[in-house]
Amino acid sequence: CGYCPLHTVTCADDIAAKLRNMPVWIFHGQNDIVIPVEAADKMSIALKQAGNTKFRYSRYQWAPPPPDPRYKHLSGHAVHDLAFVERELPGWLLQFSS
Repeated sequence: CGYCPLHTVTCADDIAAKLRNMPVWIFHGQNDIVIPVEAADKMSIALKQAGNTKFRYSRYQWAPPPPDPRYKHLSGHAVHDLAFVERELPGWLLQFSS
């Protein structure tokens, strides 16, 4: 989970430059009320502009809230539940192992 405030000008670009050669798969739910999906959109664009050819972006229309009942009001913030069942994730991760 990472977040660059949308009002910052260079945060996404600075991070994307450091991740230019690293595999990155961004997962984000459009209904996330904690971190706006536009932050992931912005990072995806920054990674592409930085020349990262090893990144993917999965933008889900819906993601669940965290499983802990204390945080059930955080709609969309448990996108990891969807990421962990992504059929392509294991193979994608293994292609970068040595």
